[in-house]
Amino acid sequence: MVAESAHIESLDPRSVKLFEAGIPVFIRYGYRKTTVEEICRAAGMSKRTFYEMFKDKADFFARAVFRSNEILISEWLNDLSESLNAVTKIESFIEFYTRSLINQPINQVLIGEPETMGAMGSLGHEIMVSPITAIMAQIIEQGKAEKVFREQDTEMAVLMVFSLLDSMYWLGPAIFGFEFAEDTSFLDSEIRGFVLRGLGVMR
Repeated sequence: MVAESAHIESLDPRSVKLFEAGIPVFIRYGYRKTTVEEICRAAGMSKRTFYEMFKDKADFFARAVFRSNEILISEWLNDLSESLNAVTKIESFIEFYTRSLINQPINQVLIGEPETMGAMGSLGHEIMVSPITAIMAQIIEQGKAEKVFREQDTEMAVLMVFSLLDSMYWLGPAIFGFEFAEDTSFLDSEIRGFVLRGLGVMR
């Protein structure tokens, strides 16, 4: 499986510079207290340039988070052996999601401040056609070809997998304000089993 990095590589260099400067500002001050002025100052760029590329702070934040996660996923994918079966790939992705994505400092900002969810929601369509979802779709198609996943609509299956993961690890803590125990191995195991059973794997 080849890493889906074209989207990352095609970004305007000015956007990359703003992302690299802006993410540490969000991590330090949080979403609410961070201003466009501070992001531009950190990047050494003008507000005019900022608004040529982004609608507002919310749009910038969502795209910064999205790009950060795309880079991590591309790195995970590059380390993934093509010879693995679909079940092992799904398990690997869920482990990566719970161990790497969730613990990223910028994602902790997303989890900790509920108003950021509206910003992410504005990218709904782009997320559904992104390399992240394309990777999951490829794995599900592989599982159907291997006869280990039941026949199902791939796009709907992708949506349901990510909806479950995002709801349990991001939306739940953000909306209801609960915190996970330091050891989430039981929760991780339950979610992994739930996803696999939903795809048709019986163990």
